[in-house]
Amino acid sequence: MKQLILIIISLSLLACSKSKNESIHTQNLIKLDTVNYSNKGFNDFLVLDLMSNNTFIYKDYWSGCTGGGEMKDFYGRYQIKDDKLILKADSALIRHTPFDRHDNPIITKVSKIDDTLKFKTEYQILKWNNTTYLLSEQIDNRIQNYKSDIHNDFERFVDYYNSGYEPKRHGRYLYKTTDSVSNNENLDTQLFPKKYRDLIFKEPLIVNISDITKMKIEDNEYDNEHWRIEINKGKSAFIYRGLTLSDKSDNIHLVIDSITPNSSFGSIYNNEHLKKVLN
Repeated sequence: MKQLILIIISLSLLACSKSKNESIHTQNLIKLDTVNYSNKGFNDFLVLDLMSNNTFIYKDYWSGCTGGGEMKDFYGRYQIKDDKLILKADSALIRHTPFDRHDNPIITKVSKIDDTLKFKTEYQILKWNNTTYLLSEQIDNRIQNYKSDIHNDFERFVDYYNSGYEPKRHGRYLYKTTDSVSNNENLDTQLFPKKYRDLIFKEPLIVNISDITKMKIEDNEYDNEHWRIEINKGKSAFIYRGLTLSDKSDNIHLVIDSITPNSSFGSIYNNEHLKKVLN
């Protein structure tokens, strides 16, 4: 009988202990609410998790189409003041996979975060309708845009907005979207640092083609065609290098690569729609 009583008491203690542990675990889950910002591109993505205990995890992953890649996880604490977010990383885990190592990454643990990692730590929190953006003036840690004058998040946002992609599509910057908020307000350009405001077009930019020159391509084995295009607006109209212009059908795209005060230039290669217009 004593043995039976002991067994029952033991089971009761275990049950209480299990219940207590589950309660503590549930409380921890409730305390560590997470705000998630992310960006997913082609073979790469960014994720920033801000936990309610003021810690964060920042993930930067990329992979090659035929192998290789890198995964960077940064850990630390964060601070939000007004519309500014500051990340203070104290460690990182880097898994680098050279092309010839396949699934056998080189793992490096980092306890000192310095400039060599190009980790962006300062962001402006910008809200527009149902989307909140984290935009930084710091240079991107990995990808340099092929557009020569576009290097940071603000410049990427401006370019996507001017090109008609924002708010439906996004450049390589962190954001989060809430479905329950209306999406009909105009962008408040006063939210941006002053030096970017004039680059944001308040209405569609309409330009005319001043000149089209067909360029000669050396060693033209594949019958490539190259046209040099001049348009009638330039720096005085706040045209910038890297701006993408398109025709009404969205079949012809011109990326501006050089600018004068009143004209701009770019190149178009092997575009069948342009050939039909010119013939």
